Amino acid sequence: MYAGLSGRVAPMSNGCCAATRRVILKTPFREQRIMLRVSARTLAAGLITAALMACGSSSTSPVTTPGTVTAASSLQFSPSSVTVTMNGAPATVTWVFQSVAHTVTWDTQPTGATVTNIGLTSNASVSRDFSVAGTYTYHCSVHPFMTGTVIVQ
Repeated sequence: MYAGLSGRVAPMSNGCCAATRRVILKTPFREQRIMLRVSARTLAAGLITAALMACGSSSTSPVTTPGTVTAASSLQFSPSSVTVTMNGAPATVTWVFQSVAHTVTWDTQPTGATVTNIGLTSNASVSRDFSVAGTYTYHCSVHPFMTGTVIVQ
């Protein structure tokens, strides 16, 4: 048996001469190369995972960009203008009503749009879907000076 000599052929431990195996001498240089390869593979796997996660979900359903408007107790819609994007599906805007009751009453909508008004609401959230691109303007019927705009792209 040639234990510890690099590249030499040695008989198997069962004593059989026909079956042989290689005995590889592990040197510090060889171990460093192995560690370098393992580290490079681990780094590559991490980068691939990060890239896939950055691409988003694996779902084939369209992604929408939601908007949120707060109907504040300070008697204003915040923000007063919100822009949402349709990516193959209706875009959603959610109004968050605080303690003072407000409405969302549409003044203008693009041709073909049929978004319904939001009645007197407080301490709740209400969403509406927008499936027609364009500019929508609205006001609060209780506080007519409260106005807002939804831009759907």
